[in-house]
Formats: sequence, structure tokens, C-alpha cells
Amino acid sequence: RQMCIRDRYYPVKIAETKEQIANLTEDVQLAQAHPNPKDGFSPMTLEGMVFTERVPAGEKLLFICNELADGEHREVGTYRGFRLSLCHADNKFCLHISHKLKHAVALSADPLGCIRKMENEINGLESDLHSAEELLTELQQQLATAQVEVTKEFPHEQLLAEKTERLGKLNALLTADAPSAEAAIQNQTMGVMM
Repeated sequence: RQMCIRDRYYPVKIAETKEQIANLTEDVQLAQAHPNPKDGFSPMTLEGMVFTERVPAGEKLLFICNELADGEHREVGTYRGFRLSLCHADNKFCLHISHKLKHAVALSADPLGCIRKMENEINGLESDLHSAEELLTELQQQLATAQVEVTKEFPHEQLLAEKTERLGKLNALLTADAPSAEAAIQNQTMGVMM
């Protein structure tokens, strides 16, 4: 049997998903090791300054954004163990939260909103990990199903072989007898015109 795209697709996707799960697991562990205090805010370091409140931290983030040139990407600090960097592209600002993976957050003009988006991204890592684990299970089930399907006999295999052989013979006849076939077509066309 011929090698099918699925023979390569599923193992590659499974390996990629396993790597994503391993990286997300480390990101989740980092977030759990540096939790936000109840009804509080974990200290954020931006350009060497430590911020203990959300709004001033958001204001500093926006201030740094306004310093960035279009296309510039700059590492700016840390939050809950994650590295923070800002990117300016097409008059939009993006915050990258990085450890093993890079998580992007589009920033708005609201200082508190920027911080809430960042916190939501970090708090959503466990959900992302759960989704990746579900995807891995689905891919493994699809691979198992594909491996069973590929071993099944094609129900019309004999008929296909007969038709393919007949087509080959007809093509050989047409190729060998091309001038007379062309004449026969012209004769039929002339008969229709008359």
C-alpha cells in the first residue's frame, strides 16, 4: 500500500501536541509557584521599577508602549516569574508573556484593562493545558482509527483492477491507432453535418 498523508500527519501532530503540553505544563507550574495574592496584585517589575498596584503598573506599561518605535520589540520586565516584552506594530501594542511558550496579549488604552488582560492570560494557562491534553487524546484516537481503516480491504478492489486494465488497453489502442481514430471522428462529424 502507498504511504498516506495520514501516516505522517498524525505522528507529527501528536509530537507537536506533546511538546506543547510539556511547555504549557511548565508555564502552569511557574504560574502556580507565583500566585496572585487573594484580592491583591503580585509585584511587577518594569524597567527596574517594582509596582505593587495594578493601575500604576498599567500606566507604566502604556508609557513604555508610547516610547516604542513602529516594529520595535523590547523586553521590559517580569511578572509572576514570566518575562514581559512589548511589541509595537501597525499602531498596535502587544504584550508577550514568556517562559517556555510566548503568550500574546493585545493591549488597550486602559491601564487597568491591560493588567486584567495579562492576568487573564496567565490564569487561562490551565485551561489551555486541558485543551491541549484533549487534542492529544483526539489525535491518538484518530490515528488508531486510521491505522484500522488502512488495513481494511477496498470492497471494489477487483473491479477497479479490471477497469484500470481495460482503460490501459483502450489507451494503447487509441495511441497506436491515432490517425485512423482521427479519421473516424472526422467521418462521423461529416455525417452529422450532411
